[in-house]
Amino acid sequence: MLYSDNASISAGTTADSFGTAVTVSLGDQARRLVGLIISGADPTYTTAEGGAARVRLNSDSIPGLANQDWISGPVTTSGPATNSSGQSCVQDVIPLDYDVKGNEDIDISIAPTTTLTTARLYEVAVQYTDGQVPADIIAAIGKGPIASKGSRTVDASQTTTTETALTAITVPSWAKEVVGCRAVAHKTGAITGGEEVGGFFRLTSTIAGIGVQEYPTNFLGATLGTPVGTGMNESQIPWLPMHIKTPGTNQTITPSINLRTAVTTANRVAFSMAWR
Repeated sequence: MLYSDNASISAGTTADSFGTAVTVSLGDQARRLVGLIISGADPTYTTAEGGAARVRLNSDSIPGLANQDWISGPVTTSGPATNSSGQSCVQDVIPLDYDVKGNEDIDISIAPTTTLTTARLYEVAVQYTDGQVPADIIAAIGKGPIASKGSRTVDASQTTTTETALTAITVPSWAKEVVGCRAVAHKTGAITGGEEVGGFFRLTSTIAGIGVQEYPTNFLGATLGTPVGTGMNESQIPWLPMHIKTPGTNQTITPSINLRTAVTTANRVAFSMAWR
C-alpha cells in the first residue's frame, strides 16, 4: 500500500526563514518514505514579491532526515503595480528514499526565497509505503503516470471549506490495483480579486484497511486588484502516485474535497483515478 498524508502549512514571510512547522506522524505500517506532493499559492498577491519555496523536513527518529530542504513552487515573478491575474501552481511530486520503521514524526516547514507581505499557503502530502508496492510505481514517482487499464472521473461545484463528498468511484472487479490519480481545482466563472483556490481530497473506501489517503489539488493564487487578461491556466495536471490493492470484487472509493479557503462563486473540483 502507498499512503498519502496531507498537511496544511503556512510559509514564513522573511526570505529563507522557515515558518511554523507542521508535524506528520507516519503510521505503524510505514517501512519506506518515498515522496512529497507539494502545491501552494499567494493568499494576498503583492507586487514585487516573486519567488519560490524551500520545503524543509526534519525528523528526530529518521536517520539523515535533518534540515533537508527542496525547492518547489509556485515559482513566480512580480506582477504589475496595480492589477494582476495571479499565478497558478500544479502539484510538484518529489521522490524520496528513506527507510523507516513506523510511527516516526516528520516536521515540515516552508521558507520563501524572497520576503513576503503575507505568508503563502501550502498543501504538502508525505507518501510512504508498507514495503508491498510494485517497483514500477516507486520508480515512476515524480516522473509520470503508470500505464493503466481504466479510469473514472467525478467532479462537482465547491465554494465552501466544509468537507464535501463527490460521487463515489466504482473500481471494477477485474482491477488488481489502483495506481494513480489527478486532483484538480478550477474556476469556471470570473475570478474574484484576492481569492486563492486550492486544497486536498481525502479518500474513503469500501476496501478494508486502505489507511490515510489525502492528495493535494493544484493551486490558483490570489489576484491583485481587478483581474486582467485571461486569468490563470494549467496546460497539464500531473498524475499523482497511488497504490491500493483491490480484492477482486466491485469496490467504491469516495473523494471528499477540502478547500483551504472559501471562494465566492463558480468554482469546480474534479478527481480522476486510474487502475490496472
